[in-house]
Amino acid sequence: MATVVKKRCRTLGDAGAYTYEHKWKGTRSERTNLINLNHGYSFCGKSVPLSQLAEPWWWDQFVAFHKKENPQWSVATMNRVRSAVTTCVNFTRERGLHSVKVPECVKRVREIRNRHVFYTREQVKKMSRIAAEYFNDPALSRAILVAPSTGMRQTELLKLRAEDIDFDANCIWIGGKPNRVTKNSEYRAVPISPSIQIPLHELVKEASSPRTRIFGQYWDNGDQLRRQFKKVLDAMEIDDPQYCWHTFRHTFATWLGETETPRTIMDLGGWKDMTMVTRYTHATDEAKHKALAGLWGSD
Repeated sequence: MATVVKKRCRTLGDAGAYTYEHKWKGTRSERTNLINLNHGYSFCGKSVPLSQLAEPWWWDQFVAFHKKENPQWSVATMNRVRSAVTTCVNFTRERGLHSVKVPECVKRVREIRNRHVFYTREQVKKMSRIAAEYFNDPALSRAILVAPSTGMRQTELLKLRAEDIDFDANCIWIGGKPNRVTKNSEYRAVPISPSIQIPLHELVKEASSPRTRIFGQYWDNGDQLRRQFKKVLDAMEIDDPQYCWHTFRHTFATWLGETETPRTIMDLGGWKDMTMVTRYTHATDEAKHKALAGLWGSD
C-alpha cells in the first residue's frame, strides 16, 4: 500500500491551490471564488508566508491596498475578496496543513444596503439616443435597449450568438446551446419584447454567420463595453458609481416587478432563489402610487 505524505501549506498560494482542488473545483461558485482569490493575490502574490496572515497589520494593509487600487469597489465586493482569502486559510488549517489562525479582528464589514437604483424607461431611451446620435455607436445604442429588456448579464450579452435569436418562437435563448451555459449552469428562454425586435433584427442581419456573437463582434470583453457605456453616463451627467452597466439587471427585475410575480421574475432573470429576486427588484414610484391608490378599492 502506497504511503501518502501530507504536504504542508506554507504560503497563501499553497493554501489557495489546495482549497481550489478540494473545496471549490466543480462547484457553481468555482469561477467567482477564483476571481476573488486572484484579487487577493494582487496584493501580496502567492508566495507570501501564511504566518503573515496571522497578523492584524497584514489585513489592515490588505484593505488599504484595495481601497487605493479599486476605489469603485463596494463594501460587499471587499468582503467577498477578503472572504476568499480567509476561506483558504481556515479550510487548510481545518485539514491540519498548518496552524495559522486568522485574527479575530478580521471580520466581514457590515454592508449598508445601497439605495435602490435602476434606470427609468425615459433614461434608457435617452441613453440609447445619446449612444446612437452623439457617439455614433449604433451597437451600443442597441445593447442599451436589449440589456434591460432581457435581463442578460454582461457576459451573457457578449456571448449571445445570432443563432440564439429565435424570431419564429419569439424568444432569445440566453446561454445558447446545451454546451454553452450561463453563470448558473443552465440556459433559459426570454421572450422578445416589441421594443427590441428591430435592434435584434439589425444585429442578426449584420452577423456574418449564425455563430457570430452579435455583440461580441463589437466588444472583446466587458471592460470595453463598460468604458463605452461610462461615456454615455457622463454625457447624461450621472456621476453615481451605483449606476453602471450592471444596473440594467436591477432595471429588468424592477420593471417586471410592476406586473409580474416573483417566480416569473426569477425564471426570466435566471436567479436561483427569491432572495436574489428581492435584492434586484425595487419599487418604482408608479408602483407605489398604484398600490396605495387601491387600498380602499373603488367607492
